[in-house]
Amino acid sequence: MCLAAPDGRLVRVCADGRTVDARGSPGDAGTALFLQPAGEGRVFIATCASPGGGCAYVAVGAPPGLRVEAVPDAACATAVRLAPARAHAPAAAWPPAPALTPEQLGAFMRDGYLIVKGAAGPLAVEAALRHFNSVIGTLAGSAGGGAEEARDALLNSDHPAALSLLLRTRVGGVAARLCSKLTVPKRAQLAPRYPQPLPPACAERAFAEEGAPLPAADGDPLGGLGEKRTQGPRSRWHVDGVDAAKRGGEARLAPFSLLVAVALSDTPHEGAGQFTVFPGSHLELCALVAAQGEGALLAGARPPLAAQPAELRLAAGDAVFAHPLLAHRIGVNFSSKIRAAVFFRLHHKEHTQLRAALLGGKPWAELDAVVAGGHGA
Repeated sequence: MCLAAPDGRLVRVCADGRTVDARGSPGDAGTALFLQPAGEGRVFIATCASPGGGCAYVAVGAPPGLRVEAVPDAACATAVRLAPARAHAPAAAWPPAPALTPEQLGAFMRDGYLIVKGAAGPLAVEAALRHFNSVIGTLAGSAGGGAEEARDALLNSDHPAALSLLLRTRVGGVAARLCSKLTVPKRAQLAPRYPQPLPPACAERAFAEEGAPLPAADGDPLGGLGEKRTQGPRSRWHVDGVDAAKRGGEARLAPFSLLVAVALSDTPHEGAGQFTVFPGSHLELCALVAAQGEGALLAGARPPLAAQPAELRLAAGDAVFAHPLLAHRIGVNFSSKIRAAVFFRLHHKEHTQLRAALLGGKPWAELDAVVAGGHGA
């Protein structure tokens, strides 16, 4: 523990005998500071509590923490003064990551999202996936209040295996390359996307032709079963925050500064329930909100977009970084596997102040690192 006052002020034990501060000055009652050794490796910092009174000391490092007690005599203690503390470089909050190239920053500005392949390593993915599947299993096997708790664990996981995907891999480093003043999140969202039921006729067809493999459509083993598939109309999209009222929250646009998704499973072909984005829609919606206000989207309207939906083909460990106003949707899953991903919603340290500028037509107001790179204003 470092006790310091740059202007030379002394530690003071106040008259109540319990409050300690650094507001004392030479000559004041109760400002004489002493350093007194104690057993078991502890050190006591002692001051006179009042004129003519006893001495009080703070026990530093003694469980359960700091204590203030009375000592009968400080005559054998050594007087010391507070000294200015040395400046220590703060520990890096985010893992290192290579600088983003001008092409990557340009693509992020144009499309509103950026894919970084292999941002989380295999072991990190396996650890997170084990936690993910454990929560899924709890949800499947619980009932009543237990099910509610499991659902909450999906939306608000604070498990190290989930948070470390951001805080201890290149994922966090890349996020800091887009916004240099991010606060460290305390929660992550586990986001499963379950397969659609297989139509009975398609199941019959699969078993009837088991001996003769069906031609895979775009690498999809079930793509040749003749199943009618649709991802819905182009108007099926949203931006986060609009539907918060349905979950008891407050509907508001851009409730965060940067959306990050980390894939825990492969989505090598379309129709696998993957994160689906509308490239360029962030600029459309930013201009719309600047002209018409938040109500243009909060009322539930889905204005037609010039952008076309793109289903992102990802491998486990890939990360997607998206603008908070990027229109997106979760794809319908026609594969045989649960789509597994973890989402983070990150905040600029000055999000409350900068959000108004974003909604006023400045799409990069919170993504200061993009602007610093000379690619936006």
